[in-house]
Amino acid sequence: MDTITITFPEVKVKIPIKDLTFDILENMLFEILQNIARKVFEKAITDIDSYLRNKRERGKLKNTGKREKYFLTRFGDWSSPDNLDT
Repeated sequence: MDTITITFPEVKVKIPIKDLTFDILENMLFEILQNIARKVFEKAITDIDSYLRNKRERGKLKNTGKREKYFLTRFGDWSSPDNLDT
């Protein structure tokens, strides 16, 4: 079975307790988790793209150029690097 490995980075954040509210803490955590999810998503998409590029039959598809792609995800907007083929 072909697989990719998804690694979640370890995150350590120091949060000052003074004036900390539940709402502030919730918003901070949500923002941090969204950023982590975007980075993990980008790595997974890049790995999948590399896998597909290496597995496809050579000479069957025509290269029409590379361009940036945009995705709307649950973690926010994400744009692909120019070298992403999918």
